[in-house]
Amino acid sequence: MRFRLQITVLFLLVSVLLFSNCATTSGPVVIGLIGDTTFNQMAAKGEVIFLLSPHMTFEDAATEASLPSEQHGGAQVHSVMMSTAFKGFHEAGFRVLTQDSVEYNSQAAAGSVIKNLNEECRVLTSDTKDKSALLPLLRQLAEITGANLACIQTVKVKVGSGAMYDFVFSGAMRQGTSSSTINVVLVSLKNGDIVWRNESFVRHKPPSSEFNKSVKMLFETSKRRRD
Repeated sequence: MRFRLQITVLFLLVSVLLFSNCATTSGPVVIGLIGDTTFNQMAAKGEVIFLLSPHMTFEDAATEASLPSEQHGGAQVHSVMMSTAFKGFHEAGFRVLTQDSVEYNSQAAAGSVIKNLNEECRVLTSDTKDKSALLPLLRQLAEITGANLACIQTVKVKVGSGAMYDFVFSGAMRQGTSSSTINVVLVSLKNGDIVWRNESFVRHKPPSSEFNKSVKMLFETSKRRRD
């Protein structure tokens, strides 16, 4: 009986050690590279960017059923993406505007334009869809704000299981099924062309430090200003 107890304790200790050694997770990956020429050229010109609110979708990783954002960190996602984009663009050399930057007398008109553009984010971020119908809205936003670029951010979160230790079969850490895909796109308010984009992916859902890191990485394509 004592022998069996000793074997059981030893097995549990070995399992804990294996778990500690295998408890690694995939870090975020990003498409853009440091020293992005297009990004740096626009930053050097001090281009003016208007930040639209991020478009968020949450779905079940197994069934692809839509999930309510408010129950899965939607408020935190909005805050992280807006603050990180503002800081990232500003530190690179862009002038960054939000709805709070709009003059009081223009708030109502700006709010209507922004709402309509947010609803068309799938068109605005597409390289193939016709944007001609949205040009009046884009140009109106430019007239109201003085910006020449609009920033559209999208995030698609798949909510699944977290990373798990496969105690029975492989003896290794099994990757979780949650993931987040984040896109940032700069659109010309003059003609609707996409002038720059970046994308990151991480096998984590918000709110988490890995998600926050994947958002931050989107704006690390620039060589930071030294002034």
